Amino acid sequence: MRIAYLLSRDPALTAQSALRPGFEGQFRSADGRPLSFGFSESILWVRLEIANPAPAAREAILVAGYPMLDDIRLYERRANQIMERQSGDRRPFAEREFAYRNVAFRLTMPPQSTQSFYLRVESSSALNLPLQLYAPEDFAALERSETLLFAMYYAALAVMLLYNALLFASARESGFLYYILYVAAVALFLFTLNGLAFQYLWPGAVWWSNVCLPVFIHASYVFGIQFTRHYLESASGTPRLDAVLRLIILFGAVNCVLCLFLPYSIAIW
Repeated sequence: MRIAYLLSRDPALTAQSALRPGFEGQFRSADGRPLSFGFSESILWVRLEIANPAPAAREAILVAGYPMLDDIRLYERRANQIMERQSGDRRPFAEREFAYRNVAFRLTMPPQSTQSFYLRVESSSALNLPLQLYAPEDFAALERSETLLFAMYYAALAVMLLYNALLFASARESGFLYYILYVAAVALFLFTLNGLAFQYLWPGAVWWSNVCLPVFIHASYVFGIQFTRHYLESASGTPRLDAVLRLIILFGAVNCVLCLFLPYSIAIW
């Protein structure tokens, strides 16, 4: 698979223009470099050239391995027509081609040919596009192994939450409650970052899925610092440091609300 890319600030650039033969010179070869451009207002265009030397048509699964991408579109030319498929977390999860935490597209390559595909990616999150190409059976194996690993990891977090919830119910000690809220916020942050929250918790809540990640980040340090204050008894032991910690908690609490209204790129910073 050969990859070339173009960063464009022109939102009016269409697939018809990008796929013109005379436009190909504006694409730069990736040369094995990762397609990672941080927070950018540019639109990323990617050209993929995939060879199929076999005498029969082949199928492959193209996976964009960053779940936070807002809008990703795949273009290919069929019988002099440009076909478009859309995905990303600005659309309900049910519209995805695969019920998978990352965006994935099924590609069909004609026999003994080299097929060109184009991706258009726009996102308010970091413009990262790690691409992997899998045979259908390898993609199925990847899904099974990921499901097992994630299930083990989040089961461990769930056990921590349940254990501390039982301690809080029996002892009525507020420190356990702060710790429960901290672990829950961290778990939800990771669940969202991995694309699993959009898949399992709120697959139709497009707006919430695009604002909740910084909310969980701020909530995690609000409850984490509050647990620290309680555990170390900083209010009586180190009152000056405790005043700083209380200011940080206030800052985080205010940001939890502001993140619902600020652009994602500002909220995440």
